[in-house]
Amino acid sequence: MAIRRKCRLSLAAPISPYGWSKLMTEITLRDAATAHDLRYCILRYFNVAAPIPSAAPGSRQEAALGLRPKLDIYGTDYSTPDGTCIRDYIHVSDLVPVRIRTRCAICVPAAPQ
Repeated sequence: MAIRRKCRLSLAAPISPYGWSKLMTEITLRDAATAHDLRYCILRYFNVAAPIPSAAPGSRQEAALGLRPKLDIYGTDYSTPDGTCIRDYIHVSDLVPVRIRTRCAICVPAAPQ
């Protein structure tokens, strides 16, 4: 089921240079789309992860399989129960269809107004 949502750029000021760079990119896209009649879509996702069966295992997979004694996690001063950062992951197999559908949707010519 398609979810259609129009988002407005946040008026809240970002708190980091990284946040500012993301906001400036969105403003640039918006302005370029307006100036040149372009269509675009912003997909906000992060921490894409998936095992690749044909590839050699990475450190996370090696630790999970018991092939290495531990997995180093940096950062112990977060306000979480164990002091480490909480991360949400999206599996690459869930992301690929979304990217394909998004690409198809923005490539379709806009209806005449």
